[in-house]
Amino acid sequence: MADHTHRHALMDESFYVLYGSYTVTCGDQVFDAFEGDLVHLPKGIPHKYAAGPDGGQKLILATLGGLEDFFDDLDGGMEPGELARKHHIEFLD
Repeated sequence: MADHTHRHALMDESFYVLYGSYTVTCGDQVFDAFEGDLVHLPKGIPHKYAAGPDGGQKLILATLGGLEDFFDDLDGGMEPGELARKHHIEFLD
């Protein structure tokens, strides 16, 4: 779902690139993040990210907590609209 532009109403999202790379869009900024980089995506700012051509792995951090519940619900097959309402995430595309 991260390859879709979205924004969080209640939490900042950050991630640490464990390996590979990501192309990140945050507001009107577009940049690449590589192994060892920490990316911060403030609440309320539309953002998206996609793994680079060789893939990537990241460790996601959320402040306030609770983002893990989103991924549990996503894995459980919850519909996108219900996911968005329950977790205060607005999908913009």
